[in-house]
Amino acid sequence: MKNYRNASLPYTPSEMISADRRPVFGDFDPDSICTSHVELNNFTIRTFVRRFARFKKLENLAAAIALHTAHYNVCHRHATLRMAPAMKAGVSRTLGACRTSTSGKWP
Repeated sequence: MKNYRNASLPYTPSEMISADRRPVFGDFDPDSICTSHVELNNFTIRTFVRRFARFKKLENLAAAIALHTAHYNVCHRHATLRMAPAMKAGVSRTLGACRTSTSGKWP
């Protein structure tokens, strides 16, 4: 968590005064926590949801993020796992079932 000074002032850069490493959930080693994982996730979301910054309604933004998260975890084949995370967890057997559901043709 980053702590800022004068963070409540609009349109002014805030000065970061400290940064604490602490897990939000789970049991992680504090030395392995870094911002590169968060930045990579933010980049992935911006790449998949190209209109990310242009949503007018909060409900539409939440729906787009939920759809992206479902696709990324269930349908997207990750190079490091050589399968989708849902397949690795045993939730799904194939990627083909996801392709039919996201194309608008439900089985």
